[in-house]
Amino acid sequence: MPEEAKRWKEMLLAKYDHLDVVISLFGPVIGTHVGEGTIGFGWYDWPDRTELV
Repeated sequence: MPEEAKRWKEMLLAKYDHLDVVISLFGPVIGTHVGEGTIGFGWYDWPDRTELV
């Protein structure tokens, strides 16, 4: 796991301790286009589960 990704995770959890932070690798298709050492950041908002009932 790259050290820079670990640092990002620690900084995020220090400020937003309720997050579920996952570190993963890019697959070969995306990795070919972005290159070595690239870090990506993305998120999505889960809908309120009470709205689904």
